[in-house]
Amino acid sequence: MQDGSCNGLQHYAALGRDQKGAESVNVAPSAYPQDVYTDTAEAVDKLRRIDAERGIKIAQILEGYITRKVRKVFTQNQLRTLERLLSCIFAPVNESRPSR
Repeated sequence: MQDGSCNGLQHYAALGRDQKGAESVNVAPSAYPQDVYTDTAEAVDKLRRIDAERGIKIAQILEGYITRKVRKVFTQNQLRTLERLLSCIFAPVNESRPSR
């Protein structure tokens, strides 16, 4: 049953016959609901950790900032100006800033 989560991504997964994508957007059967934003944030953070271990400074700086909320910003259709894009990126990043 399709639940409407990430509806556009559901169409892409179905058209591309992408099993993993279909699972992430709740098109394919699963024991529990999936969340594509969390899946993507975790995949990006895994790559960030690898880069951080290799000494890449920006990857080290971004530790703790790659969250579901930051990832979801990029799906909003209101991103029409550079100023709006930057405000949408940095607001959740600042909110998720780890205590130091």
